[in-house]
Amino acid sequence: QRAWQQNSFLYATNCRRSGNACECGNKKMRMSTKDSAPAQAAAVYCRDKRGGFIYSKHELDRASTAHALLEKTVDALIRPRLEDAIGGPVANLTDWFASAFQSGGWLGIHTDVGLGHVAFVLNLTPDDNAFRGGDLEFAEGHVMGHAVSPKFNSLAAFRVGSGAHPLPHRVTAVDAPRESLPRLAITGWYTIPGADPRAVSPAILNAEKGRRTR
Repeated sequence: QRAWQQNSFLYATNCRRSGNACECGNKKMRMSTKDSAPAQAAAVYCRDKRGGFIYSKHELDRASTAHALLEKTVDALIRPRLEDAIGGPVANLTDWFASAFQSGGWLGIHTDVGLGHVAFVLNLTPDDNAFRGGDLEFAEGHVMGHAVSPKFNSLAAFRVGSGAHPLPHRVTAVDAPRESLPRLAITGWYTIPGADPRAVSPAILNAEKGRRTR
């Protein structure tokens, strides 16, 4: 919460607009919030035009002091709860990020393929804030079905990657008054001991982290 109030987050999207055409993919683009209005408008335009895996959100700047502090504690914070939730051990934390969904923010349907064997979302916005939406919603067949509300300190965990049944999911649009905190969460992925290593793709991980593949 303090990092959000101290403007330590960057706007993030995976879509850009060129005239009437949309270029959307796995490449994550981050920028200063004060410079993000055109990018936010482009993301909305592309979502309404083509749908699919498009997002409009904020992420904690990986170069910030807040990120460096969390980096030292996030594994100890998540690992015990995650292992309890899935009923077994996890191995390596492949990546994580802290997100903030302001009013109008959303994350389109996707599967997390290439990022690990198990995904987690730890919700961090106190329940007395007035925002609505921001549910983690999973597909059932060809329609969106089961939804998990972002209750404070709740942990959602689900299998992804090789050997797991693809589980399409999304974050529904947030509606929040100006005085409310956004939907805050820490999201990441772990590997599972002995599981198929092909579930982790260096190229996809580097795209998630905003790095180039060597």
